[in-house]
Amino acid sequence: MPRPPSFADLDAALAAVGPTARQRPPRRSIVKALTEARRLVASVLPSRSRFAALPEFDMGALDQLPELIRRVEQAEIRWADLRRQRKSVSHMQLRDEAVSLRYRLVAAAGFLEREGKKPLKDGFHERRALPSLVADLRALADLVDERAAEFSAASDLPEHPAEAARQLAATLVRGRYDSTVSRARDDRNAALVLMELAVYEVRCGRRFLFRHEPELLKWQADPPPPRARKRTGKRSQTA
Repeated sequence: MPRPPSFADLDAALAAVGPTARQRPPRRSIVKALTEARRLVASVLPSRSRFAALPEFDMGALDQLPELIRRVEQAEIRWADLRRQRKSVSHMQLRDEAVSLRYRLVAAAGFLEREGKKPLKDGFHERRALPSLVADLRALADLVDERAAEFSAASDLPEHPAEAARQLAATLVRGRYDSTVSRARDDRNAALVLMELAVYEVRCGRRFLFRHEPELLKWQADPPPPRARKRTGKRSQTA
């Protein structure tokens, strides 16, 4: 994401975060990102007046960093709470119920083979993957609408089988692809992206500001980059 025009208006800056950045998973741990941001704020706030004298430095990045940290924390908590609430619902039980209804609908559709028409897809009643299960229920609901008289002869189907199949499919989709949860995740990602941009801005200003004070820079040094994995095998020496 490009640097926002200003960090002064956080709501406008967050709204400017595009869908690609919102949907991209964080590149590192949220806890680690928050910890490093807090350490940075604590180390540079005593030198705020010196940052204000820097040319072309956006003071909003420094002044709004504590608020950005707070927003990331709140967004992370909200997303985690929504995920926990969603997982409290027994979707396995719903899936078992959907598989059972699909099996009974397929059995009731045996008249298709007796009529010499194209049979249903092989293994239709065995597929448990959620996209397949939802698609099968919807296809069977359409078939029930077309051949209501034949399906009405089945004794082990709900009173309104097409409606029951569509309702189960919709419930499964809501449980797996809850738009509220995905929006909360995207909001968390947007706040995190903006916080990391502010951290980058402040670090660049700090490196320039303390370029002649190596001891201070050393004390406020950034975490070292991860080292490359060392080879375990020893290279054979040639004579």
